[in-house]
Amino acid sequence: MKFNNALTNRIYEIIVPVLGDTMAVASIQIQAHKLNISPESITRNDLQPIADAIKKSLVVFLGTDGAVKLAEKIKTIKV
Repeated sequence: MKFNNALTNRIYEIIVPVLGDTMAVASIQIQAHKLNISPESITRNDLQPIADAIKKSLVVFLGTDGAVKLAEKIKTIKV
């Protein structure tokens, strides 16, 4: 487990295959910072804005369809 927060850990598990460890952790940290929270404080209410932001940043690498699918996985995390 990379994070103590289960939601944050699931986000990490979803994006690490695409971004690798360092970039996945950095992406989570950046998105949490933009929401003025710590990665360990992510709640269900934060999943939508985090998913939308990650989708925008990954369109270049994954294409629209790939980024949308990844964002959908984040938005629908069940813990």
